[in-house]
Amino acid sequence: MPRAKRPLAEVDGNAINLPPSAKRKSTGQEKSAEQYWSMNKARLQATLRDRDLPVSGNKDELISRLTAHDGETTGSKKQPKAASKAASKATVNAQPAIADAFEFITICRPLDDELREEWKTGQEIDDEREEEFDPKLSCGNKSCVCRHPVSENPDWPWTITKAGYESKGRLLFEARMRNQDLFGEYFYSHFNDYGFQEVVENQAGHHPGILALNSEFRKKEPSLPKLWALIEGLAFTIPGDTWYHMDDPARLTDTFRLLGTAVFSVLTLLEQNNLLSPESPVKNIALVLGCFRNAAEGFNAIGGEQEEDLVWADAEIEWVQKYGIRFKDVPFGIEDELADADLQDSDRLGSEIDKWKARNWATELKDFSSRHRTGKSIGGQNYSLRTAKERREQWRPWG
Repeated sequence: MPRAKRPLAEVDGNAINLPPSAKRKSTGQEKSAEQYWSMNKARLQATLRDRDLPVSGNKDELISRLTAHDGETTGSKKQPKAASKAASKATVNAQPAIADAFEFITICRPLDDELREEWKTGQEIDDEREEEFDPKLSCGNKSCVCRHPVSENPDWPWTITKAGYESKGRLLFEARMRNQDLFGEYFYSHFNDYGFQEVVENQAGHHPGILALNSEFRKKEPSLPKLWALIEGLAFTIPGDTWYHMDDPARLTDTFRLLGTAVFSVLTLLEQNNLLSPESPVKNIALVLGCFRNAAEGFNAIGGEQEEDLVWADAEIEWVQKYGIRFKDVPFGIEDELADADLQDSDRLGSEIDKWKARNWATELKDFSSRHRTGKSIGGQNYSLRTAKERREQWRPWG
């Protein structure tokens, strides 16, 4: 199924640039390296937070970060009062400004995850329930937690940003508009699959998808919260095995590979902005990557073999685990599956991480488009069973 590999492109230059760290006046809290070594990791991280510094890494890295910061502080030159005040404000507020943009809510456990547990544990699956299209099947009762602030249920593992929730809702709505069964029509067996493929590629109006990601990547200063919301929407929306039966396996494989490039591009931006850590304001990194891994696993199960182009789903997890991000409980069975998959093969996956980080989004998208577009662009409205006016009238936010 996979086609021959092509040379990898150079690293994508897309990045969100935070204001450079300004030198600050001494606070009287600076310590020597020896004093820092006497502190445990938790105290070191608390000290870093007080100084608005990243808290990820081992003890050596934490101490190095603190001593470097202290060196800048004690060696700083006096600045004009106004300039010093502005620089200090930019330094203190830069990271919180991004962090505040990630507003998380809880959602009910997806039906796909419940069915996955039934399948993995050998429980009997209700066929009618499995085939039901309504994504709100497990919601709507008194215990529904959808759209509630995380603060109301801080231990609930299924979380998503508000923007990600909207992205998921739009993707599901557009998929419905291309579902022949819902409209009592029949064209051919793979119509729904091609319809969902079109949705994944799309950027018509406010539709999230590959072209929507590209629109954000192309900006001089792409919005990391917007990019993450688009990634969330795709991670939570990719259906079970139905899409995987589309009778254009090359296009499907290329789509998964392009999604991998998108995920790695966004993770690179998180890394550049010190947002890859257990304390990251992006609270659902492990959950989102776990959902992508489940999607890749399902695709491999259909093909009966490991697709080389889908190794990114394991490589992304290996990468963020190096920053202390833990995969536990959700999606169902993720912790045991990672242990069984022997993701400790650091040499192999380390090489894959470098390969996927080196892929250039613009180059990969251009190549994908040249292979698979049927008109001026990929995506479109060819499979929509309702007009643009009818879709606008019928659109309601999901949930």
